[in-house]
Amino acid sequence: MLSLYHRQTSWFILAPLVVRLLLLVLLVGLPGADALRAQKEAPDSIPLSPEEWQQLEARLETNPYHFHMMERERAFTIIRAGMKTRPAGRPWYAMNGSMLCMIDGERRRQLEGQERVTAYRESIACSQEFYDFALERSQAMPTDSDMKVPVQGMKKDLAEAAVEAEETELAKSLALSLLEQNLDPNSFYYGAIIHDANQVLGRVALREGNVADARRHLLEAGKTPGGPGLNSFGPSFFLARELLDRGEREVVLEYLELVRRFWNNPGAVRILDQSEREIQEGEIPTSRNWH
Repeated sequence: MLSLYHRQTSWFILAPLVVRLLLLVLLVGLPGADALRAQKEAPDSIPLSPEEWQQLEARLETNPYHFHMMERERAFTIIRAGMKTRPAGRPWYAMNGSMLCMIDGERRRQLEGQERVTAYRESIACSQEFYDFALERSQAMPTDSDMKVPVQGMKKDLAEAAVEAEETELAKSLALSLLEQNLDPNSFYYGAIIHDANQVLGRVALREGNVADARRHLLEAGKTPGGPGLNSFGPSFFLARELLDRGEREVVLEYLELVRRFWNNPGAVRILDQSEREIQEGEIPTSRNWH
């Protein structure tokens, strides 16, 4: 049976943006959040009995966005208390804290210039606390896979955010670390790390003026065996988009052929076919994966 963390992670990874937004709209107003009266003092002051913690965690199994429906400071206070007092849920609570820091990615991508950079830097600063907590626990319990998985997920998010924040050394360091430690083909994030870490390294290479390395990393990203999210909803094409902006059409088309190996459901085939046509016509593809 999947752990609470893995069930929640599967929801977050597999649900497309439109489904996430619809869930939030439908679920806002469900009873229960008001009963969790978290005070803004120390986490120990939250008046949750053992039964109330169990009720919260049961609710989170069916609605992994429950924290996102709470007032932000209340959610963070409860998450920090869970990290401190709920041994079985510590990595899972830390992951939720990081998710809250990163969840407004769609809004940040609409920003421009220094405003965009600042927004991503704020998200990184917010997430660092939760990443450091999970990393410390993971190092203390190196054989505990439930500790390793959230560290991988948070590190991947931090690396991607660091590119947008113009923190290229941080992005490169995190991406290289992800690839070096990505040794278990059966782990949840194995395929996603191969794709996304190479994408980060390619985007950093472009910012350093090294187009050849960027092309190489794009093809390495395309060699991923896939994974739950990649197979269902496809990868983000941020590096491919940036290479297209520089006229690198042939390598992008080669990359899309690699993507077809793992992203091959009927909807994926339509998107990839359309993307290839648009590229061959000299246009930037219009599907959501490119933006």
